[in-house]
Amino acid sequence: MSTSPREADLWLSVCKGSIDAFNLLFKEHHRSLCISALVILKNEKIAEDIVQDVFLKVWTKKEEIKDINNIVGYLYTSVRNACFDELRKTRFTEDIIEVELSDQALDPFHSVQIKELGKHLKEASESLPGQCREIFELVHIDGKKYQEVADQLGISINTVKTQLKRALVKMRGIMEKYR
Repeated sequence: MSTSPREADLWLSVCKGSIDAFNLLFKEHHRSLCISALVILKNEKIAEDIVQDVFLKVWTKKEEIKDINNIVGYLYTSVRNACFDELRKTRFTEDIIEVELSDQALDPFHSVQIKELGKHLKEASESLPGQCREIFELVHIDGKKYQEVADQLGISINTVKTQLKRALVKMRGIMEKYR
């Protein structure tokens, strides 16, 4: 499905730097994008923030994405993906909090084991070579996508994948002795 001629003209104006066209695009789609985000996130404030971020990215990257044929589809896909990223980050944070809370309810021996395991994981990640460690932390701690890491570090996505694979192999090897 492609964009209507009116939407295509509006998008062309936005790409040429028309703030009025961008404001119109925003007014026409902001509410429905917020509703879509709200359905996924169940949090009005975060949904609003995500939609704002998507529009900001569209404006700042209009030159890079000017060849998009369906800007409305692009907006909805971007919002959906950003929502899923947010859920992943939230779930990761909630899992850590849950482990910390459940840790308090466990017997003292188990609590010591969990703390020791955490210490060993940290030591294992710190033993990774520089770029390998940085990539591991950006992907597994910060929750960034491979392409984002590649862009941030100025390397290819295949380098990110290779370094991440090496990091995981080394981490598994180190952690194997603590099983």
